[in-house]
Amino acid sequence: MLNFAHISDIHMLKNYSGTIFENVIKKFKKSPTDNFKDILKKILCTIKPLDFVLITGDLVNDGNEEDYREFKDILNYFLKEIPFYLCLGNHDKKHAFRRGFLGEENGSSEIYYYEEEIKNTGIRIIALDSCNDYSGSGFVNEPQLNWLKEKLKVKTERGTILIVHHPLYVNQEGSYANFSLKNSKDIIETIKGSDVIGVFSGHDHYSTIIAKDGIVNFVASSTSFGMNISSNYLTLNNKIGYNICELNGTQLYVYSENQNYETDSVKVYI
Repeated sequence: MLNFAHISDIHMLKNYSGTIFENVIKKFKKSPTDNFKDILKKILCTIKPLDFVLITGDLVNDGNEEDYREFKDILNYFLKEIPFYLCLGNHDKKHAFRRGFLGEENGSSEIYYYEEEIKNTGIRIIALDSCNDYSGSGFVNEPQLNWLKEKLKVKTERGTILIVHHPLYVNQEGSYANFSLKNSKDIIETIKGSDVIGVFSGHDHYSTIIAKDGIVNFVASSTSFGMNISSNYLTLNNKIGYNICELNGTQLYVYSENQNYETDSVKVYI
């Protein structure tokens, strides 16, 4: 049996002065960084030791390379030898991530996707980049889809875990239309009948599990703040959370752990 945690939407910064988070921090008495550290402590206190951690995007909030260095330092301090696998979200700047987190000297803006087998487990991680234009919506481009099709032709011993920031199944009408994954149908068609045992996402800032088309999409809450979307503003609340997961053979069990119950909220106009 493998045990792992799924966290998402950290939105941290090294310095929150002059950002939209100033009022949020005043209201909630904690910054996204404080919440991130608290949740890392909690996932390390689970009954069973963690084999790895999934992080599904919006690592920092439109930040620079120094923010990514801080994010990496916090991860390494708490997780130590526990491996983690991450993808990027719509608030992640690729060049800053590549310079600050990956340590690339040039820091290009190339999309960030990869596959990696977890040592001695028979499990493969595939990460996609759904950040299209830094708006709220997502899109997985054709080169990634073609690459994914080729990778999934080869099955692994115990299956593939797919991580992508935007959930596959979101209402693409009304207030959420501008925040959805525009070509989710293409991804669904690509992974149907493959060895993908679960798709892990974030973006929505609340936890949910959707099983459809023979695919299960697990969406984690945010570690930073909860969120409700209206036509011209967001309502941020103090409901945060994470998922604790077990993989027994090829069967996944996911338990959502939520903190707070929207006892405070702040409007942010968009």
